[in-house]
Amino acid sequence: MSFQDIEAGRPFGSKRGLTNGKQDPTQAVAAGIFQINTAVSTFQRLVNTLGTPKDTPDLREKLHKTRLHIGQLVKDTSDKLKQASDIDHHAGVNASKKIADAKLAKDFQAVLKEFQKAQRLAAERETAYTPFVPQAVLPSSYTAGEIDVSSDKSPEERALLVESRRQEVLFLDNEIAFNEAIIEEREQGIQEIQQQIGEVNEIFKDLAVLVHEQGTMIDDIGSNIENSHAATAQAKSQLLKASKTQRSNSSLTCLLLVIFGIVLLIVIVLHLHALTMKLPVRYLIVILTFICTSVCYIERVGFSIAYTVAADSVGVNQSSKGTILSTFYYGYACSQIPGGWAAQKIGGRRVLLLSFLLWSLTCALLPLDPNRVMLLVVARLLVGVAQGFIFPSIHTVLAQWVPPHERSRSVSLTTSGMYLGAALGMLILPTLVKFRGPQSVVLAEAALGASWSLLWFKYATDPKSTASGVGESVLPVNKKIDSHNKKVLSAKIPWVKILTSFPVWAIVVNNFTFHYALYVLMNWLPTYFELGLQLSLQDMGSSKMMPYLNMFLFSNIGGVVADYLITRRVLSVTKTRKLLNTVGFLIASLALVVIPSFRTSAGAVFCSSVALGFLALGRAGFAVNHMDVAPRYAGIVMGVSNTAGTLAGIVGVDLTGKLLEAAKAANSDLSSPESWRAVFFIPGFLCIFSSFVFLLFSTGERIFD
Repeated sequence: MSFQDIEAGRPFGSKRGLTNGKQDPTQAVAAGIFQINTAVSTFQRLVNTLGTPKDTPDLREKLHKTRLHIGQLVKDTSDKLKQASDIDHHAGVNASKKIADAKLAKDFQAVLKEFQKAQRLAAERETAYTPFVPQAVLPSSYTAGEIDVSSDKSPEERALLVESRRQEVLFLDNEIAFNEAIIEEREQGIQEIQQQIGEVNEIFKDLAVLVHEQGTMIDDIGSNIENSHAATAQAKSQLLKASKTQRSNSSLTCLLLVIFGIVLLIVIVLHLHALTMKLPVRYLIVILTFICTSVCYIERVGFSIAYTVAADSVGVNQSSKGTILSTFYYGYACSQIPGGWAAQKIGGRRVLLLSFLLWSLTCALLPLDPNRVMLLVVARLLVGVAQGFIFPSIHTVLAQWVPPHERSRSVSLTTSGMYLGAALGMLILPTLVKFRGPQSVVLAEAALGASWSLLWFKYATDPKSTASGVGESVLPVNKKIDSHNKKVLSAKIPWVKILTSFPVWAIVVNNFTFHYALYVLMNWLPTYFELGLQLSLQDMGSSKMMPYLNMFLFSNIGGVVADYLITRRVLSVTKTRKLLNTVGFLIASLALVVIPSFRTSAGAVFCSSVALGFLALGRAGFAVNHMDVAPRYAGIVMGVSNTAGTLAGIVGVDLTGKLLEAAKAANSDLSSPESWRAVFFIPGFLCIFSSFVFLLFSTGERIFD
């Protein structure tokens, strides 16, 4: 863009100052004033030419056209100035724009005054002078030719000719002087323009420096604001955590007092029984087995929480975590059937005591160091083997002590201890990890195991074969006296019949599905809360224990409902088992599938609570059914089905770790719902499949003598 372009009224080539494709009014006014200034300068030069030999009709015509052009520019600029003034009256207009528009208005008034002054001068000169009409032929220089002053002219004629030549020479001299003056004036104007351009350039440089400094200051201010905001948010977070920690410490103290009171009450009750012998022994056995399952699941949940924290602190990946967490279930699976056999041979009470002592001692001696992988693997295998003997032994003891009409609620109460233990573990142990470290969890679990072992050793007994109100009239293994007065075993376990029975396989399939869903949620729900929902277990308070409390509640509801339907003869044993199993598993499948769709802690806790609660309700179907079909071999059948359940734990926990690693590699973000959809869809599908298998093949009738 040149000054000639501006003078000719050409548009700007740059798009600066354009708003929505149109030129900004302020920029348009500035350009108009510049063009008027240029045109007025041209007009003034033309006016100064009036009365000189340059004053010709052509010059008068050019002067007229310039006057009209300036008038049009004044009109256009006035309209744009009015438009800019109207915009300045709007709310939210920058103050600097208003100041710039006011300055332009003053400049516009000044140039109008200059134009009016030039017009008055032009009018005076046009009136005073008439256009000069040049002669047809004028000499172009002093040597263009001499006027013929021949001798035949009279003296008067020669004098006139000489005077005429002298006038012409004077005219040419004046014209040369005028042209030189015009050139000098233009040179001065060019110098002034160059000087002004230099000044404008310096102004722009200073302005650029100011803008840069202001930009730096604005960046600093923005950075300070962001830092202040982050610090404020962090302070609020710390205050919130402090408040929650204070409430958690208070609630933890109250909870510990409640637990201590419950334990004290149980001890008092047991002592009263020892003194008065009024409480039936089978009730004490059920209470002790309930505490037993609670302690076992406190250990399982506790190790999952403690190891997750320890492993994350050293950067162990999800697949390796899944491998360590699933190691427990390898040992657990291997010892289920041997546990049932041992309970059948030497008695469930003794096997249960030895199992508890073994895993408690292992926990007490275990250093929880994620870098010592082999030691962790061996320790978790030992704990798994020891706990694998526990549940077959429990069911053998219950089959000995509990009569048929109490089996549903007794088994449900005993197994509900698993869920209460898991709930207590989720509530208490994260706080223990936070304040005492992961190692404190395994030591606390070892202390709980040792305490229960002392209670069991002191108060548990084997039933007498002639006692009234017990489950079986004889011990699980029949004995007889030989000729040398020695007891020999006479009963054989019908392994082939057990392993080829469709009702037994219906129990096995449902046990597999139940434990697949349970172990996946138990081991990976803490990870889902922390990575999938970006929540902290310590900050979730008591809500994280709701799924397990729901299992505790629904497990006992299922047992009571089942015994009610059977004892009141509302439904047969077979229909009762099928009804509760089907309702529990189908509703649980729906809740499992929709867990990833809820992106809040409340939604995830609600869905997982519904899923685990109705799975526990379903235990009143398949989990008691082995005592219906084979009460004498309940421990054996329980060992077979629990082996399948343990294999589900191995497959489910390890497979979930690999699914999450694959999802992380694909999405690089475990907070996405898609990363967790397959994790919860698989147990949901298994629940539907297992419920149909149980409907088709299960029975409530005794099939093993």
